[in-house]
Amino acid sequence: MWAGWVTDMTARCRPFRSGASCPAWGLFVLILATGCSTGTNDDLIATTTPYPVRSPVVTPGAERGTPASPVAAAIATGQAAQRTGIGEQAIATFESSLAADASNIAALAGRAAARMEAGDLGGAGADADAALAAAPDWVVLHLLRADIAARRADFGAADEGYRRAVALDPASSEAFLGRGTVARIIAQGDSGHYQAALDHYTRALVLDTGSAAARIGRAEVFLDRWTFRGDVADLDRALAELDALPPGAQGATVAPMRARVLAASGDIDGARRTLDAPTIRRLDEPATPLAARETARATVAFAARDWDAAADVARVAVAVDPAAWEAHHVLADAELRRGNMAAALAAADAVLSRWSDDGPSLYVRAAALRELGRDGEAQEAFNLADRRLAASPVYRARIAQTLGDG
Repeated sequence: MWAGWVTDMTARCRPFRSGASCPAWGLFVLILATGCSTGTNDDLIATTTPYPVRSPVVTPGAERGTPASPVAAAIATGQAAQRTGIGEQAIATFESSLAADASNIAALAGRAAARMEAGDLGGAGADADAALAAAPDWVVLHLLRADIAARRADFGAADEGYRRAVALDPASSEAFLGRGTVARIIAQGDSGHYQAALDHYTRALVLDTGSAAARIGRAEVFLDRWTFRGDVADLDRALAELDALPPGAQGATVAPMRARVLAASGDIDGARRTLDAPTIRRLDEPATPLAARETARATVAFAARDWDAAADVARVAVAVDPAAWEAHHVLADAELRRGNMAAALAAADAVLSRWSDDGPSLYVRAAALRELGRDGEAQEAFNLADRRLAASPVYRARIAQTLGDG
């Protein structure tokens, strides 16, 4: 498994549970959508997928440290609402604002964020594009559009969006987090991309010395690099990054990441204890998302060679978040290992339908096709996998071993 996009945490603990009735919530969203200047917590928007933890960005010309703009607050509300199970209510409220004023940038941005979380990436992109057309110099909108592109596995467009954000605001740590995440994801063994990812995350740390997202992102780079290149020293480097986090960040947010590194190191019991240990969270600490925790559990089960459990748990993570690439990889490889070739092929194809250049999925697809007796298709897939994973000694060895076994 490769360490997937789990630089990315999730929304903060909130007073409203999923499905809870809260009449004031719709009013709160409406106030944000109609332009009230409302502050948000710094890491309210955080995720488990290939887009970075987002801190609200003030509108151009505003002093740093001032309350977040209505646009940033609306984006935060849209994402938070979707994750708390009232996303449809939030979308409807934003739409009411847009019915009154179709050019309401805050409502467009908020609906884009909620649609992105709901998986409506086409609608989210259209809303973000409309908002950007009205305010092309707003950094927060470029960040949102880049996040949507990353969800679609359009990493070229995502990186371009983060680059534009940097051009508009060279002090945007969020933009460097995004660039680091993109570089890490597309690396798949390439040393240059890993170094670029580390450089971007380091820049984010320079701009925001307390950024847990940047520190966790660096740990993700080292874990990914170990997965593709096999240098065990990278696992120690990953743990060192997590250990460097301040005490306040050592709670539920970090546990899934630490468990994955421990599992990769062979410490299965330590990984399980890390996931199962009760954690004390501050009210303002990001809550651990279900997809991140289930991905970690699937990774631990895979490391323990419990292919059935790994596949079952990874399937839950994928259902929760279709952009949880690490969970997709665990699922496909676990199905392959337990001999369920049709399921392995389906899992690999599910990723490749969205991201045609994903090396691990190309490898699983090739191996499954070979076992299914579809030799011509298998050879073509092996050729593609070999080219995509040319910089990965680990996967090149797997490919050679699989072909040699025949």
